[in-house]
Amino acid sequence: MLWGGWGTVAGYEPPGVNAVEIRCNRGSGRCLEAYASILHHDEGEDLEAQVFNYEVVEWTEQILHATGVMPHADCVTLSLVVALPDGSASLELLPKGDDCEFEASATMLVGNPL
Repeated sequence: MLWGGWGTVAGYEPPGVNAVEIRCNRGSGRCLEAYASILHHDEGEDLEAQVFNYEVVEWTEQILHATGVMPHADCVTLSLVVALPDGSASLELLPKGDDCEFEASATMLVGNPL
C-alpha cells in the first residue's frame, strides 16, 4: 500500500490539492489507485474522486511496475513505477498515437508513500 499526493515534475499540472492511496495485490496482479482532489475556485471548492485500475507487468524485490488506461481518455496509458528499496513512486501519463489530444506528464509521490 502507498499513500501521499502526486507532485507534478513534467507536463500538465492539475489545479488543486490531491491525495492518493494505491493498493497492489501480488496474487491478482492488480493495483487500484484511489485519487481525490480539492479544486479551489471563486465560488468555493469542489471535490473530485476517481479510481484507476492497473495491471502489474513486473514485481520484483526492486521494482513494481504496473500499467493502466485512463478511464475518460482511453488513448492515455498510465505507467506506475515503485522503487521498492527507497520507497519512491512515479506515475507517467503517456498519449498513444498522434490523434490523442493529451499532453504527456510525469508525477512523483510525495508525503509518506510506504
